[in-house]
Amino acid sequence: MAGRARVPKWERTLRLAEQSPRQKPTSARAPLLDVEGAAAFLSVSKSFVRRMICAGKMDHNKLGGTIVRFTQADLGKFVEDGRRESTA
Repeated sequence: MAGRARVPKWERTLRLAEQSPRQKPTSARAPLLDVEGAAAFLSVSKSFVRRMICAGKMDHNKLGGTIVRFTQADLGKFVEDGRRESTA
């Protein structure tokens, strides 16, 4: 073992990952939006988005217990749930 350098485990794992062929996902996932991105998407303030989360009126994902993220489908559902037909 005198002439051979020791390669760290993370580097070996990285090399193996680069060598093995991976299948690409069949459908690209839409990126997750944070509170600021959701507010921009809906054209409302960040505080409005936070109030809707606390009131339980807006679907969202929690990552690690504290990080809040939204899919565009969640936001679209929120808009559709708030839709009211005209009575006139």
